[in-house]
Amino acid sequence: MTARPERFFNRTGVYLILGILLTCFFYSNGFFSNKKSGIIRSDGMGYYSYLPAIFIYNDYTQSFIHKKVPLYYEGTGVPEYMETINGQLVDKYFVGTAVMMYPFFITAHWLNIYFHKPADGYSILYQYFIGLAAVFYAFLGIFFCYRLLKLYGGGTYQSLFICLLIVFATNLYYYVVNEPSMSHVFSFAAITSFLFYCKGVFEKKEKTFIVPALISLGILILIRPINLLIIFSLPFLAGSLRQLREGVVFVLRNYLLLISGSIIAFLIVSIQFLIWYKQTGNFIVYSYSNERFYFDRPNFINVLFSYRKGLFIYTPLCLISFAGLFVLFRKNRFGAISFLLFFILLIYIISCWHQWYYGSSYGFRPMIEYYSLFAILLLLALQHLRKKWVKILFILLCVAAIPVNQIQAYQYKYFILHWDRMDQFKYWKTFLKTGYKWYGYVWDNPEPIDIFGVLMSTFKNDFETDKKGWQDGKIFDAGQNALSGKNVNQLDSIELFSRTLITTGKESKLTECKKPAVIVYGHIKSENFNRNDSLFFVVSHQHADGQIYFYKTRIVDSFYKGKNGWYWLEIAMKIDNVGGESDVTKMYFWNPEKKRYWLDDITIKIFEQK
Repeated sequence: MTARPERFFNRTGVYLILGILLTCFFYSNGFFSNKKSGIIRSDGMGYYSYLPAIFIYNDYTQSFIHKKVPLYYEGTGVPEYMETINGQLVDKYFVGTAVMMYPFFITAHWLNIYFHKPADGYSILYQYFIGLAAVFYAFLGIFFCYRLLKLYGGGTYQSLFICLLIVFATNLYYYVVNEPSMSHVFSFAAITSFLFYCKGVFEKKEKTFIVPALISLGILILIRPINLLIIFSLPFLAGSLRQLREGVVFVLRNYLLLISGSIIAFLIVSIQFLIWYKQTGNFIVYSYSNERFYFDRPNFINVLFSYRKGLFIYTPLCLISFAGLFVLFRKNRFGAISFLLFFILLIYIISCWHQWYYGSSYGFRPMIEYYSLFAILLLLALQHLRKKWVKILFILLCVAAIPVNQIQAYQYKYFILHWDRMDQFKYWKTFLKTGYKWYGYVWDNPEPIDIFGVLMSTFKNDFETDKKGWQDGKIFDAGQNALSGKNVNQLDSIELFSRTLITTGKESKLTECKKPAVIVYGHIKSENFNRNDSLFFVVSHQHADGQIYFYKTRIVDSFYKGKNGWYWLEIAMKIDNVGGESDVTKMYFWNPEKKRYWLDDITIKIFEQK
């Protein structure tokens, strides 16, 4: 009798996950409330736009998007994903995601034509069908993940439980439901299918798995070439040096299948070469222009533990899964070491990208494609943790990761988590908060022109003489290179903080403000400005005993070029009010990247907003 429910879930469990995902997708995107939603957006617009460019407008420069975006995306600008290469406009993103979207795009296109709806590539039916594409490929990835776990000896309930975790306890869920036009879900499906077929070759010596594995390899490369790193996980999949050697020999003996699969994989990858040739006249192009890897600047700690985007912070399930790695060390030293080496290599390569946090994103999104490997570790832990209380604790931690992920996904969607500027204080201040008052709490940074109200106090510093209330910071005699006078405030690899304005609530009149705001003006100079520089202005409030109760940062991103290499800067920040007259407020610039800057003629104004 007990086998019947297991057989039932063996057949339908993954389909139940599909049903839940579909429901979440439609609900989150307003389908049940008849609200239109810009499902194709952000970087996803660049991945998708190949389809209307080729099949509707025959326009590889994609100039049509400037006409279509204002019709369907109110209040948003056109994403800057077209790069100029050799005088020709090139979509910087690879075409693989669009290839996988194609069946859904063309279905929406035919339906629009048949029902006499706008067949322009961006009307509502295209939006929902691209969302359905992400749901389908997430389901496909989970289907292969389930089958992969079965190859590892996973029971039906164990495998389904882990598949549920991979969907609902990681940011895979967010990118299926809320940003389905991004490439990560599609990469997840392609990589997981590749892992399944490769494991089948190692485990069962299945000849029929060779060609599908190579096809999956071609697709995952076409989506994002860096996905090719997955081949370094093959020793881990093999499980032993003997199995690895036997698997390679088995594939080489079936050379006709190897050759035919390789040809198909090459033809798939060559789609990108043909696109580039059509756009530029060259078969090989580096389309990311000034964006690149800096292999001498890895960011291991940031990628794993940073409150900005750290993998283990925003997807704690991945950290929990390492219990399986400890189990593996006891049972299969080769498998454990090969996984660890692959993981180190993967984090090293990914962390060397010029923008290690990968822009605006929920969690550390480049790891989504590899979650099926963490699923294997979770299974190993479930199978081999010996003590009952340890296994129960492990399961409880896994289950707890689901609400944590779901709440954080909600926070990200509703502007409680900042898209790319989180820090430790902001994270714990808003941890699992969902109330309306938290919407925009860490986002609330207006432009100076938006601040209306009464000027309460003004603090100036030209760094020529000691000013009351200003402390610390390095004053540097710049001579004629100073903007005015001869002294500047220097920030560098040792001096990470500027001269700091320290005032009490009474001195700053912040105790008289109910809705205070700060505007900062001044001049800045650097050896070289870069659009990805991370220089922050910081405001903190603390009680007289030193306990901080408010801390907020604002990226300094408004520069206007002046004379002699100096730039004019101006930023504004809404802040919390001060509790008491003796409470201390500190205001300063913070230079975490340790670049060299010079500041001069800084003015800080405090306003009571109307």
